[in-house]
Amino acid sequence: MKILVAGDSFKGSLSAKQFTDGVSDVLSQHGFSCVSLPLCDGGEGTAEILTGIFNGKPLKVTVSDALLRPVTATVGMCGETFVAESAQAVGLAQIKKPDVLFSSSFGVGEMLRFCVERGAKHIVLTLGGTACNDGGAGMLCALGGKFFQKDGKEFLPRSGNLCETAQCDLNKAIRFMQQTKVTVLCDVDNPLLGKRGATAVYAPQKGATKEMLPLLEEGMKNFADVAEKATGKSVRNSPGAGSGGGLGFGCMLLNNVTFPRGSEAVLQTVGFDELVKNVDLVITGEGKFDSQSFMGKITGSVIKHSKGKKIGVICGIASVETLSDKNFAFVKEIGKDKPDALKNARHYLADAAEEIADFLSCSADFSLNRS
Repeated sequence: MKILVAGDSFKGSLSAKQFTDGVSDVLSQHGFSCVSLPLCDGGEGTAEILTGIFNGKPLKVTVSDALLRPVTATVGMCGETFVAESAQAVGLAQIKKPDVLFSSSFGVGEMLRFCVERGAKHIVLTLGGTACNDGGAGMLCALGGKFFQKDGKEFLPRSGNLCETAQCDLNKAIRFMQQTKVTVLCDVDNPLLGKRGATAVYAPQKGATKEMLPLLEEGMKNFADVAEKATGKSVRNSPGAGSGGGLGFGCMLLNNVTFPRGSEAVLQTVGFDELVKNVDLVITGEGKFDSQSFMGKITGSVIKHSKGKKIGVICGIASVETLSDKNFAFVKEIGKDKPDALKNARHYLADAAEEIADFLSCSADFSLNRS
């Protein structure tokens, strides 16, 4: 039997590689032929995974974090293709105490500039896990964009002062990126504004209080009005404009930028459809397996692209609705009712893999051939 273990990270406990390698190692010890394929959909860890897939070289660069303090980020150089992860610069994990009103995406622009200045013809940019809510204004500023208040004074845009934007000139930023193709990976399709927008849905996760939300939304709308007038583009309602605290919107104001669904783009990159043809069982997984898994996340995409194959899922917890709506060979929860699940995830994963090996050995569907 040939098994493809292809899954995402378990946030806060296991990286995608730790998950896939952990399961593959145990099953291989029981005689099963396994391929470990760590995957991602545009969130944290994407740059490392894609750089590995492309056999690229990690490069260190000092950029600004969400509060404009120096932080070391890693960019993947894969020939003329570079992989940059927004969360490496302005991620929540980079700051101890979030301060969304003073946050900026400036560091993302610095990462893009670093890539272009080193010869990037194509940049894969991920947007997940950011601590900012500035619509990408800071990123555009780092690329050469200019922002002005009503009195004509130039200023540095942050999430909490976007209402001060009376005028902006983004021509220099657009020209700087003109010769570089940018593929933006994100796993959400939220617009910039409104009930499903960046502020309403994601700002509270970044430390915004209920009282801050009107100011943040007003500022985002004002920035959108000014920026769209300056560029002649109307993109605020485009799917993904609200991703990364509105970084998606900022990217859409540039030229030569595409927004494929993050998980679909990754599966296409690794040639998943060809890989899955040659296996008997696909094991995938993530921290929480529920209806959201089928809304652009890598686990749902793996399942979608594995039609006709036996599918197993390993997760921290799974929803009852998901289990009743789908037909799987097995769904194994490793975190349910375990208060120390996050801390000892590797141990519980190994136990789960042992149980799955026993199941596969005893199952009429799987016990005929291990190699």
